[in-house]
Amino acid sequence: MISVPNKQMVDSIIDNISLRSQRKVDLKLELSLLTTANNTKAWMKDLRSLLQNHPDIETYSLFFADTGKTVHQISLEYFTRMEQNIEDFNETREQVNLGILELLEQHKIELAAQNTEVVVKNYSAD
Repeated sequence: MISVPNKQMVDSIIDNISLRSQRKVDLKLELSLLTTANNTKAWMKDLRSLLQNHPDIETYSLFFADTGKTVHQISLEYFTRMEQNIEDFNETREQVNLGILELLEQHKIELAAQNTEVVVKNYSAD
């Protein structure tokens, strides 16, 4: 027997897994600051095509979320059918992740974590 105080039940959000209709994947991709706007646009266009043409992906959201001192952040969420068993779901995730890596290679885009380059510029007072 499990005893749960009423206050805890009222204050909690209950997630009934049996009522879910989709499985969600949430990715934050951090691109190097050396990535140009045109490269990013072309890569995102190809990534959208990959997501649209994948038979197990029902809906997705992909957008340039933020830019800052160290990264350009791309946000990707996609949803698959809930009826997929966990092996098929993980297979879909693997296919999408490998597709992302292939597109990064094709567009010569590096993830921010890979970039260890330090640029030193010498400005003369001439």
